[in-house]
Amino acid sequence: MSDFNEILHGKEYAMRDVKFDEGIKALQEKHSDYFKGRKSFFFKDSPEELVHHIMSSYINNVKRIGFHRNSDLPEYIRQDVLDLAEKVWRPN
Repeated sequence: MSDFNEILHGKEYAMRDVKFDEGIKALQEKHSDYFKGRKSFFFKDSPEELVHHIMSSYINNVKRIGFHRNSDLPEYIRQDVLDLAEKVWRPN
């Protein structure tokens, strides 16, 4: 996907997108006790993943991160996602 993002948005965006995806995977691992045994509200009979809770858009060179309206993530995990987004996507 990063090749497509690079074509569409440029190299810096693509690199940040990869960094954000890696960060989300790290947060999934960090909070693995929370996700263990939970079923996805998106995909029936699938394990829940952090990425299922996150929505993003990229408009006018601004990346916006939010949460699905049905997300029941605890505030501490939401804050970790927002902190990651700030770290990765904040303008230089």
